Amino acid sequence: MNNLKRRKLNTLYLVLTTIAICMAIMTSIEFTRILGMLLCILLMIFVQFDERSEYAFPDPDGEEDDEI
Repeated sequence: MNNLKRRKLNTLYLVLTTIAICMAIMTSIEFTRILGMLLCILLMIFVQFDERSEYAFPDPDGEEDDEI
């Protein structure tokens, strides 16, 4: 994975987490709702754009056996 792309994604994860923490501190929105939104957004970004997700979540259909 490209080192620059990895740093950008790590920075994006850090910024989103910081925003969620500030929202939890400064608003009256329930903490569980903020945490749920954060996890949903982070997982969507991780699975769709981060190549490290291939190692974290291997595709079970990706390795097909030739059974007759």
